[in-house]
Amino acid sequence: MFMELQKKINVAFFICALLANALATETSARTDYSVKGHGRSSEESPEMMILRELGLSENADDTEILALLDVPGKRVLATSLVERRRIVAGIPKLISIVDDNTETISARITAAEALCTLGDKTWLPTIKAIVTDPNGQLSRSSLKYNAAGLLARGGDFSQYDMVVKGLSDEKDFVRSAAIHELGKFAHPTDPVTDSAAALLSNIAKSDKTPRFRAYAIESLENLAKAKPELKQKIIEALEANVDCADKSVRRICEVKLMMYKKQSEPNKPSK
Repeated sequence: MFMELQKKINVAFFICALLANALATETSARTDYSVKGHGRSSEESPEMMILRELGLSENADDTEILALLDVPGKRVLATSLVERRRIVAGIPKLISIVDDNTETISARITAAEALCTLGDKTWLPTIKAIVTDPNGQLSRSSLKYNAAGLLARGGDFSQYDMVVKGLSDEKDFVRSAAIHELGKFAHPTDPVTDSAAALLSNIAKSDKTPRFRAYAIESLENLAKAKPELKQKIIEALEANVDCADKSVRRICEVKLMMYKKQSEPNKPSK
């Protein structure tokens, strides 16, 4: 999966952690959970994994899920579930989590992400204050890139330069996060989107690390949702990777390229 190493602080991050723990405790050998009979189905959804970890049934109702927002050890996963199920009744509690200075940064950011998905933007001033505090916890953490991308989702592009700086970081996980979050600076008319697209296009075509090129293509696709004319940059990036030495990257780029080219073809008149 392209985005494996740059998961933001959301459900995907915790699912990866859960899987890692399962692999560590199951046996000393690597277990392939894509093979039937190992206890985890390759078809199992992220939501089902969260429900199981929270001790909830598939038929758990909103009230049961919202109650777990008050349980520290389950709060972050419950927040992700509230976001996935679009439980608007959870908005007041999520706001209180964001505003709680005694709460962990990850819980506050996760709550803000859920609020953003639910259409609430009351979190913006609080998260911006956290991101811009030079002495705060985020100043020394890679989570600042996640927070910067979250602000961009909310329409605040003020942390663009900080994210761009992360593209040249020597640590791979920081570069991955920066590439991913750059895809959040999406707007149909703001110049920041073209600037982000230019950087991502260069990474997608020429970065020495295949997975970073793949990450950049995904972020370009996110930008193109707001600015469709960027699809040409996506096609050019995909064409640059059809001969990639990494088989996984090459194959996915081939499939995506066919899809984009098919979309660009004029409709053929029926006989």
